[in-house]
Order: sequence, then structure tokens, then C-alpha cells
Amino acid sequence: MTGKPLPGIVRSGGGAMQPERVAALLRSVGWGRRPAEQIAREMAASLCFGVFLPQPDGTERQVGFARVVLDSAGAYHLCDVVIEEALRGRGLGTKLVQAVTGDQRLQGRFGTLETGDAHRFYERLGFERCGLERMHRRPDNADAGRK
Repeated sequence: MTGKPLPGIVRSGGGAMQPERVAALLRSVGWGRRPAEQIAREMAASLCFGVFLPQPDGTERQVGFARVVLDSAGAYHLCDVVIEEALRGRGLGTKLVQAVTGDQRLQGRFGTLETGDAHRFYERLGFERCGLERMHRRPDNADAGRK
């Protein structure tokens, strides 16, 4: 962690997301750039999680996003994990991924993800390398990263 932890609130469900903020967050990273219509379709077909920060006017601003694609056989794929650049290193990404992996709908499922540069981050949260970019999380790793 590089700065003071922030009091982010993690919410799930497509209705909780701020679509324009999600699109902006994804545009801020090279791998996330795609048309807003495609992002909307992907969100509608996925479990969505967001990190929100309280604002002085009483509203909340979405500063993080993650999307989970489920299959019917007991696996999930974690994708589109992003935190607003200026707020990275303040515990929000950890809070987000812990909320995802702790979600009741994912318990007992085998998880996968792909990353080019965040292996150590995901390893701290119970994922294991299984290739250059691919990682997985076994269902029996439920307590990993919850210290």
C-alpha cells in the first residue's frame, strides 16, 4: 500500500453501477477500451462489483469496477478489474477483489483471471499462477487474503 487506506464501499449488482464511470474507468486502461454499447452488454450478462467513495454532497462516486462471468459448471472468470489511477495503492483493489471472492454466489467455484503485470497482487488474494498471464483460485482457497 502506498498511501492512507480509503473508506471505499463495495456494492454488487448492475443497478448499483454508474455506467458512465465504468466506461471511463475501462477507457483509462489500454486493455479496457471498447465501445460503451459492448460494455453495457457485458455488464448485463455478468456479476458486477464496484467500489464507491462518499462525496461531500452525500452522493457516492464509483472509483473501481470488477466483472465476473459465470458458467453453469462451477467456474468463474474475474475480469475488468480496475481502480481509478489516482487512487491505486490505497487498499481499494484489495477490498474489491476480497468482496468478489467472498461473494456467496462464487463459493465452491473454481476461479480464473488473466493479468500481464499484477501477479503478486492476486497471489496475496489466493490466486495461483498457471501460465504467463493466467491465474486460478481453487475453491478450497476461501480464507486466502483475508488477514
